[in-house]
Amino acid sequence: MKTSVEKDFDKITAVFSSYPGIFKNVTTLVEKLRYSPYDSEIAQEIETHYTKYANYYFKDPQGCEATSVLIHYLIEGFQQTEEKNAFLKTILKIILKIFEEGKANENYFYTNTISEVFEYFNAIPLDRYISQLGVLKNIGREIIKKDIKDTQLINSFTVLYQKYLYAFYSSFLSIQRLDEYFKKFFPDGVKFIKHAYEDLFNEVEIMAQETSKTYDINRLMSIPSDTEFFNKLRELPKNFSDSADLWINLQVMVYYHSWILDTEDLKELHEFSLRELGRTVRNFLLQFKNIDVKKFTLVLDAVFSKFDKFFYLLPASVMFCLEEIGSAVYKLKTPEILNSYIEHLILLGFHAPQFRGFYRDYTINVNQYHVSNLRLYFDLISKSPSESKELISALSIYLFFGGIHIKDTDLFQRDITKLLNSDISQVFYLVKPLLKKIPVYFNEINAEGQLRTVSTQVDEIFKRRDPLMHFIRKQIHVESSPLLLELLEKTVQFWISADRKILEPYLSEEILKELDLIEEHLKELQYLFQKLLNDSSLQSILSTPLDVLVSKIESCPVSEIVKNKAMLTIRLYQLLHAKYKTEIVEIESFLKEAFYQGLPDASFLIDVLRDSSLSRKVESLITYLESLKKIIVSPEKYEAFEDITHKRHIVAGIPSVSGRYSERKFNALSFFLRLENLLNSLLDEIEQSIDLSFITRATLFRIEKYLKLFGRILELNGISSQKYINTLSMLSVALEIRRFTFSQYMDIFRNLAESVSDIVNTYCTAPYKRWLKKIIMKLSNNIEGTELKDFELVNALSEKFLREMVIQYPGLSQLDRLISRIIKASYNQAEKLTYTDLDLLMTYDPKKILCDIYHPREEINDRIHLGNKGHNLIRLTNKGIPVPPGFILTTEVFRCKEAINNFQPVKEHLNREIHSAMKRLELFTKKTFGDSANPLLVSVRSGGALSMPGMMNSFLNVGINEKIIEGLIKQTGKPWFVWDSYRRFLQCWGMSFGLDRDEFDSIINDFKKKYKAELKIQFTPLQMKEVAMAYKDFIVSKGIYIEEDPWRQLEIAISQVFNSWYSGKAKAYREILGISEDWGTAAIVQKMVFGNLDANSGSGVLFTRNPKESTDTLMLWGDYTPGAQGEDIVSGLVKTYPISVEQKIIEGRESEKSLEEAFPEIYESLLEIAEKLIYKERWDHQEIEFTFEGRGRNDLYILQTREMSYAKRQLMSVFIPGESLTESKVGTGIGVSGGALSGRIVFDIDDIREFKQKDPLVPVILVRADTVPDDIVHIASADGILTARGGSTSHASIIATKLGKTCVVGFSRMIVYQNEKKCRIGKKILKKGDFISIDGRNGLVYLGKHPTQTIYLTGDYF
Repeated sequence: MKTSVEKDFDKITAVFSSYPGIFKNVTTLVEKLRYSPYDSEIAQEIETHYTKYANYYFKDPQGCEATSVLIHYLIEGFQQTEEKNAFLKTILKIILKIFEEGKANENYFYTNTISEVFEYFNAIPLDRYISQLGVLKNIGREIIKKDIKDTQLINSFTVLYQKYLYAFYSSFLSIQRLDEYFKKFFPDGVKFIKHAYEDLFNEVEIMAQETSKTYDINRLMSIPSDTEFFNKLRELPKNFSDSADLWINLQVMVYYHSWILDTEDLKELHEFSLRELGRTVRNFLLQFKNIDVKKFTLVLDAVFSKFDKFFYLLPASVMFCLEEIGSAVYKLKTPEILNSYIEHLILLGFHAPQFRGFYRDYTINVNQYHVSNLRLYFDLISKSPSESKELISALSIYLFFGGIHIKDTDLFQRDITKLLNSDISQVFYLVKPLLKKIPVYFNEINAEGQLRTVSTQVDEIFKRRDPLMHFIRKQIHVESSPLLLELLEKTVQFWISADRKILEPYLSEEILKELDLIEEHLKELQYLFQKLLNDSSLQSILSTPLDVLVSKIESCPVSEIVKNKAMLTIRLYQLLHAKYKTEIVEIESFLKEAFYQGLPDASFLIDVLRDSSLSRKVESLITYLESLKKIIVSPEKYEAFEDITHKRHIVAGIPSVSGRYSERKFNALSFFLRLENLLNSLLDEIEQSIDLSFITRATLFRIEKYLKLFGRILELNGISSQKYINTLSMLSVALEIRRFTFSQYMDIFRNLAESVSDIVNTYCTAPYKRWLKKIIMKLSNNIEGTELKDFELVNALSEKFLREMVIQYPGLSQLDRLISRIIKASYNQAEKLTYTDLDLLMTYDPKKILCDIYHPREEINDRIHLGNKGHNLIRLTNKGIPVPPGFILTTEVFRCKEAINNFQPVKEHLNREIHSAMKRLELFTKKTFGDSANPLLVSVRSGGALSMPGMMNSFLNVGINEKIIEGLIKQTGKPWFVWDSYRRFLQCWGMSFGLDRDEFDSIINDFKKKYKAELKIQFTPLQMKEVAMAYKDFIVSKGIYIEEDPWRQLEIAISQVFNSWYSGKAKAYREILGISEDWGTAAIVQKMVFGNLDANSGSGVLFTRNPKESTDTLMLWGDYTPGAQGEDIVSGLVKTYPISVEQKIIEGRESEKSLEEAFPEIYESLLEIAEKLIYKERWDHQEIEFTFEGRGRNDLYILQTREMSYAKRQLMSVFIPGESLTESKVGTGIGVSGGALSGRIVFDIDDIREFKQKDPLVPVILVRADTVPDDIVHIASADGILTARGGSTSHASIIATKLGKTCVVGFSRMIVYQNEKKCRIGKKILKKGDFISIDGRNGLVYLGKHPTQTIYLTGDYF
């Protein structure tokens, strides 16, 4: 026969030109004939086409020629392809159709063509094609039935049929005989099959001989064809002898079917024999009660050896057998047999999806046996999950490496429900990671609801002229699956790049060619998505808020239709992602659905996730997940609700389904997996939120809290670890033991690390190790991008899988990382610190180191942590009393400062906290620390729990330097104020490093003399600058570096305040008053308020009652000075004025202008504050330090307040009145405390010691120009104090009162020459050792020594 045919395919299309409904499909087929390669698929397509449309060929005049074209095409395909059987089969089917319809007699063209075909096949060997030639018998019957007379056709057919029969029977006679096969594998069974087989064999020999001699078509038709003979083989076991032994009968049947399966020439029976094997073994298991495990295992080995051979060749039959045998094995409940079956099943392999794109009819081209294989595993596992651990593990491995593909139409939700309704409670840890891989956690099947609407809109917006979006729409409607997400991502990549190769793996050639139709919009889509994605993936859009997306799209200069298409495409992607993935994007709408799914109400989580702390979010999620898990693993079984419609899609012409599936356990799992992902992301945040740069006991309390949460999460995963529970319990107990050592804590965390390692091994590694490498080797040819040539690569893939399994258990990775970080940090800490510092640091609580004055933290809002000053400032703030904003570094910092300073991470953490607090202060004040244009200056002051007035360092105007000075002058226009502030900062700085206050006083006094200024406020700005620079030069000359950087200034100021707790004067004060050394101090950092701005500003200190009275009557009493900062007043260094008119009258200071008179609004405000505190809040009477920056009420700030020391109602000494006393009076100062006292004048501690040693019974009176806190030892050692300057609220006055000393201050008639140890009162010069008398009640001063008497004082005395 001529095999080089001219492809006159137009004859085929001509037959259908009048049938437009069919013509398009025929045109497509013809296009494939012209351009597609020869393969079995095209042969099958021709067979389907001709069988369906044969009548169109028969009734068309050109139909016979068109049929001839198809047959010649098939002959050519037979010649040129390896898939010859497919082409031969189709040729014979077409010929049979022609005979069946009786067309061979009607048209000689058909008979000629058919004769040529028969003659062609007569000329070639047929041994390889016997399985396809069985249809010749049907053709022969039709020839006889239709009474065909064409001699050529009959002769050619007869020769071909005889040749076929002889080839078939000769082939059978050449195969291994059944009895020989039995002798080799089951000798004891020969006798049971021998008689039946020999009868059959003899029959075959006879038929072979007869065939070779017969040339009559009718006689040949009587000889059995291969199909008929195979039926004899199917029935042959019925003729076997019965052994009366089930074991022997089983083996006979197993080896009989094994013989068929091992014989290639009997491949037509292979499917039958496979299925019979399955039925045979199943029936045996169901009938036999006491099975010999060892013997049956050998049978199982033989059976599975055949399954292994045909698993990928005849998968449907093998899986039928596996299901049949598996069901019986699980019912048998014999562990050894079940384990053997499971092992054999796993080693068979697994059908991967092998995605090969989409068909034009919108269906997916994947391995059809993938889902069948998956269902087989699920069905078996569901029979007894606890006995199927190995099966679950192996399936997880297969799916990880081979992938998974499930279509909506598979309705795999039913299989999930079936598994959930079995008892998975004991294997939840294994089942959950497996179930997580199955992308079916949705209720809407195919395109329903929004998905249908949006997919339709995105197609219709171009009126279905975009073939790509039209294809995606139809795919969603016909056979939706997770692959659509991938296809949409590739679609957007195509729009951006215009590269069709991106889509080639997904689309047919026909659709790829049609993509030209969207050229008109491609450039606009390219521009829009490039701008929208900015080199990131489409998935990144999921987390972008909708309003942001809309805004970005609207801002693009593209047509409205392209904007709408982009928005709809993104929305479609979001809907598909929400359907197929377990990540939640639209959390609120998702949580609201829980109630309607028959699940516990989850709406409370909306508020929790929106506003709560991280730990509360996690705890709430865990609690809800626990309620879901309770449903999932409960023994109760729930009925599924299915509203499923089966239909045939009109356009695609294929079966489809749509509708809704719902079942309570399935719904619970769907929510569980999605919320678990959310929990996992929050756990990452929690793990990172724990600062482990250093570890303290407070850190461990927080860690313990989270470790308990992680314990609950492990339970959620089905993981149980007694070692973890016990070790965590040890940590909880340890935290209650105050003296638990750091090394003991390290031991606990090492144990925790071991417990996590055990968990990983037990739950994430051990269940998979047995099968992992075996499965990898089995799949080696199918794992994408790998060539498994060596041991290392197998190990690499194993590691990849095991890492992935750890990730499948939320909390486990984070727990492992957290404990590893703790151990690493612990070793680092132990290495860097001494045992003492290590122990100290463990008691440090970094959550208690800082407190904002305006927003205090309740757990540290007490005097112990904040000091008396700091705590009172917060109390004032809470009552609406104006206090400068700032923050307090608590006594916690002081207590642990040695450890902090010796361990850099702790120091850095503290500095970060200070910087954060300063940034908050900057935001509040709208000023910037260190910014010369708008500088923020701060004060840094001490504040112990027990007040120690003036004993520790204070810093004012921190943050100032000469660059800041320039900016501040420009900003305020007040250079005097700026230079005075700098002067004060320098003095604070110098004194903190040990310089004496008197030396600074000496410098400013020299300038007062030079410029004839009685008060510093009388200096000009330039003169004040000179004073400040003189201070600076003096400090530098003493080798003290003045820090210029504002941040370093602040750091050093804080450090110096803390260090001043141990200054000599502070230690002496505590020793004198019997105060413990262990209290420590806080450091208060506040925005500076300036009493030295100008003459309208000022500072002062007041008492809320007359300090000399014993009554509680409210009266403002104290000192203030305009144009000065408060430190000048409490230090007693400036001329002060009374607070109230009543005070100045009582003290006889009528010539001085009180605050009440000079600044009435400030006074009224202070009076209101005092009344509020004393009368309304019922506070004790207070000593209040204040500053005002102007004359108005809003210009007033309270800097501190503390309880007043009450005057004691007791016996007191008074001078005995007389002429001598009156004559010796030399003036009046301000009486502060004590009564009448006569004593020798002393000037320093040496004088005091000298006279106390000489005459211990004679009092000594310390005479100073002023007393400063540094003089605490002098004050404590002397019996009385007389100063030329200062007021009743100076530090000296307060300390003297507290120590019970007789004290008179502000005796301005007296000039003291400290170095010369003399003083002058008027014209009288007094030296060391001279007698002087003072009265602490009224401030009177007398020359000489005068007698006293003791009297009892009452309130009426004053």
